Amino acid sequence: MRREPKTSRYLVVIGLTLVMTAGSLVGSTAAHAQMVDSGTFSLVSDPGDPLGHGQSYSYSAAAGDQLDVTSRTGEALDVSVHGRNGDSWTLNLQMASQRPMSPGTYSVDKEYPSNSFSEPAMSVTDGGFPCRGVVTGSSFTISAIDYGPTPGYIRGLDASFSLHCGGIAPALHGVVHIANAPAPLVAVALSLGVPDPQNPGRVQHQLDPRDPIQQGTMVIPTATVTPAISAYVNFRYDDNFPLSGGWDGLGVAHGSPIVPNPGFHTFTMTLTPTDWAYPAITPAAVLPVMVVSAPPVLSMSATPASPVTAPDTGSPDPITLTIGGIPRDTPGSVRIYDGTTDLGPADTFSSSAGTATKSVVLSPAPVPHGLIAVFTPAAISALAQTSAVVPYSMLPCTCGIRGYVPLNTNNTIPPFAGGLSLQLAPGTHAHLTQVDPTTAAGHPVQATDPTQHRHAWVFTGSLDRVAVVDTRPDQPGWTLTGQASAFVNGTTTVSAVELGWAPQLQTTGSDAEGSVTPGPQVNPRMQQGNSLIGLQSGSVLGSASPGSGLGTQNLRADLTLWIPDTSPTGTYVSTLTLTLISP
Repeated sequence: MRREPKTSRYLVVIGLTLVMTAGSLVGSTAAHAQMVDSGTFSLVSDPGDPLGHGQSYSYSAAAGDQLDVTSRTGEALDVSVHGRNGDSWTLNLQMASQRPMSPGTYSVDKEYPSNSFSEPAMSVTDGGFPCRGVVTGSSFTISAIDYGPTPGYIRGLDASFSLHCGGIAPALHGVVHIANAPAPLVAVALSLGVPDPQNPGRVQHQLDPRDPIQQGTMVIPTATVTPAISAYVNFRYDDNFPLSGGWDGLGVAHGSPIVPNPGFHTFTMTLTPTDWAYPAITPAAVLPVMVVSAPPVLSMSATPASPVTAPDTGSPDPITLTIGGIPRDTPGSVRIYDGTTDLGPADTFSSSAGTATKSVVLSPAPVPHGLIAVFTPAAISALAQTSAVVPYSMLPCTCGIRGYVPLNTNNTIPPFAGGLSLQLAPGTHAHLTQVDPTTAAGHPVQATDPTQHRHAWVFTGSLDRVAVVDTRPDQPGWTLTGQASAFVNGTTTVSAVELGWAPQLQTTGSDAEGSVTPGPQVNPRMQQGNSLIGLQSGSVLGSASPGSGLGTQNLRADLTLWIPDTSPTGTYVSTLTLTLISP
């Protein structure tokens, strides 16, 4: 910080005027300027400038200089500096037409304050000596501004300005940076107290809000506001009757004393801050209160009788409450409370008999429940009537003395993934035997010959001892297919389209889970008369859908081979290839 010696100046403190409304004021009577948590204020004065005298100045909250900012309602703001060396400065900025302060560069010809609000205004005060007169040619720039939670609270500000005091060319240039923490939230605690006999407007001691109040007891609603901001506090009784009150200047407000009638009531306090940094209205604080008749008018009994032990598992059994002593033939309603918790209206109510019943389920608790019945007459002028507090103990389960032994183990084996395999018995082969050629079944007409002059020899056999073993826990499924090569006898070849099969599942030795199905039957071409049949291109022997097939599945197939009856004698050899696939 650099500053030329000069004569003494007086620090100007700007007061803030608040508009008062009905209610009790808690906290100070005026909103103070907001102290800056982190910020800097620097000035550079041109030679000939009457305010800065051609010097440079620098101030920082971190260095011990005090910086304050006041925003009011958003269209104007003040930044004041009280340097640790005794310097003081105040910067005042004002928008045109009462618009909120927002980023931009604004030309200024009017000195602050400007009552017309027709154009922006600005002023800088040096230790109580402001720049008077015209400021033609001046300007200020708002690079960034952050309000929160109201336009009266500045969380962040980046601004610069140039002030031509008296409209002359030399100017005072400045830069402002402010970074504040969010405004603290307002907390309100509402309670009831008993007035001091020597000073009825003051509280002698506080009441426990969980305990019912006896009829005839005078109470004082008390609100504690944190932080102790400037605000108006309004008390109400049952949301209908306003209560006047006062404040002690330390964040505590008291409503006027009142003697509440028997029954269930609420005390409500609303807070209207007058400090610009806080929202205009804070949600109301509500305190429920139960006032019992003295002496009690209603009677109430419980079945089963207290105490009851809650079961080890599940909800406790319902408790039946029976209310008597209700004025007969008097219209009204009956409600049941557990302390100040509303358990709802009576299940049954006989006005002629003056009785009511209610079934309730009470949660286990270490202290007794305080059950109260309240009869509220329909006539507005009549007072509510209550029972005495009926203590009812729903004890937590006493299920014996339990000991707990921790169990653990260490699994060193990776998760089992399982596997898929195709198993063929050693020496597995298929031998096809010729059907008696002197019979029609052994010497049929070829279906591929439209003249029906050509015939075929027929051979049959079986494929056995084929198994699919799937041990994969996720069961993705599988498909087993078969494809045969051509039959060869010396120089003679018979295409595999003349080999067909009829797949089957074998139950013996199989334990595969889920849906496993055999493949379709395929006939030789000369038998079927279709060029796309047979096992030349392959066909399904069996398959398991996803989610099935875990375990072992044995399969087999009946084989049929047709060859022209003009084929030479000899042994015809082919190879059947089985392929097992899975996703």
